[in-house]
Amino acid sequence: MDRNAGPGTPRTRRCGDGTHYVLQSVVAFPSVADAAAFFIASSLSWRACSNRRFTYTRPGPDPVWTTAQVSNATGTLAISLVLDGVRHWTCQHALTVAKRVAIDVQACGYNQTRPAAVAIVGQIAAKLADR
Repeated sequence: MDRNAGPGTPRTRRCGDGTHYVLQSVVAFPSVADAAAFFIASSLSWRACSNRRFTYTRPGPDPVWTTAQVSNATGTLAISLVLDGVRHWTCQHALTVAKRVAIDVQACGYNQTRPAAVAIVGQIAAKLADR
């Protein structure tokens, strides 16, 4: 996160090697209450995405994704997604709040046995707790 950025300015980092992909974003809210309100609103909207199929519109063929059930364990939202027609490509999307910072991670890869997004948001949150 850029220490010079103002409150509410998102900071995003994307990493990938062709077999794995991680997109990490953090946003600092003006207060802990604002961050908590964002998490509550997100949990309500994420629930509507459980066990659904959706199309992501972009140039070229529109990929179809299938989602699993949204979980909310220990203050971390998580959902798994599978890309239809692409063998073994799965993603996990996770969101948590640490103090006044929202942490959002999407981690994708082939043949994932342990989705990484929940672990990554936990690691970022732990670093923020040390500050």
